[in-house]
Amino acid sequence: MAIFDHYTDLAIRSIFLGARIHDAAIICGKTDRAMRDDFLMFCKKNNYQRYNEILIISSNDGYTTPPPTYFREYILEFIPLQSLYPSFMADSLEEMSQVSDYLDRCLGMASAHLSILRARRDSWNGLIQLTNKKSRIGLL
Repeated sequence: MAIFDHYTDLAIRSIFLGARIHDAAIICGKTDRAMRDDFLMFCKKNNYQRYNEILIISSNDGYTTPPPTYFREYILEFIPLQSLYPSFMADSLEEMSQVSDYLDRCLGMASAHLSILRARRDSWNGLIQLTNKKSRIGLL
């Protein structure tokens, strides 16, 4: 079985529970591709037969790599329930809360930055329209 660091393990469990690959990759500081590879390696190592079945189904559906959603229905075939509840919740509650707070702050800053950029763009567009209007009537 592959050995993952604490944050990668947390990210893999989060993917099984509904997190997006990209969002889970942030938890452990990986690229999306590396996180997807680790997730698939985890699945393959923990239940090779089910992994291959999902691989075939997803391939027939046109995917080159199976989406995580294909695995979620079979979560307990890859991770035992005792590893998810209550230990996962208890162990990761504080960390996930901190990650959630961090992401909320980042989203808040991104929203503020987006508003500033939109205001600048709208002001610029207004200035261009005013300039065009003035030049058409001969004021410029």
